[in-house]
Amino acid sequence: MARITITASPLMSIAGSVSGASSASRRGAEKWRTVISATLLICIFSFSSLKVHGQTAFMSADEVEQFGGSHLFDQQGYRVDNYRSPTPVRIEGITTVDTQALDALMTSEPDLVIVDVINLTFQNDRFLIDKPHQAIVGAHWLPNTGQGDLELRWEQYLLGEVQRLTEGNNRRPVVVACKSDCWLSWNASLRLYNAGYRSLYWYRNGVDTWMANGKPVETVEPITPVFAKSPGDKSSNNNF
Repeated sequence: MARITITASPLMSIAGSVSGASSASRRGAEKWRTVISATLLICIFSFSSLKVHGQTAFMSADEVEQFGGSHLFDQQGYRVDNYRSPTPVRIEGITTVDTQALDALMTSEPDLVIVDVINLTFQNDRFLIDKPHQAIVGAHWLPNTGQGDLELRWEQYLLGEVQRLTEGNNRRPVVVACKSDCWLSWNASLRLYNAGYRSLYWYRNGVDTWMANGKPVETVEPITPVFAKSPGDKSSNNNF
């Protein structure tokens, strides 16, 4: 993250000297104070802008165009449409793992948390499961948490459950998975990064590639959101 350090400048020294001079020169001192104040405000604004930019600039302008154009991304860098399409090979600040690397990671990191974000229709206070969901062995299924335009309650569901699964340790390794060519896992990975998780892995290949390589899977149920206890939700998300 960029850092801006403000030190005493010649302008400040001049302003200090002038302010202690005669009353005839005090108007000049006030002028310098106005200039200095404006300069400080600009610096603060620039620092804030750099901070935000540092959190969300995960793709270059060329990459944005390569993967469909700016209309497919919001101001924070999340993909908001056409989720099932080719993805970049990396995410800034997050380690991309292939099938072999994930297999090795599962052996070397017994505390690894695997998060599956494949969508599932949620309607009338419950998930609608029409067929068994096969996931990587040990994965925790948090459906509908990889969309770019994520409702607050679904964001809280993602962050709350990952916090619970990691026991509040944002340095505990977490891998996010969906299917191949899936931006849902991209978005969820970025969201966890922005929430402060720093041992993140993105399994870009997805569970379909995992299965195609003969790796073990198991049938899992989605974790029930807290807000499911409050009926009335009529939203629907396509499962893929």
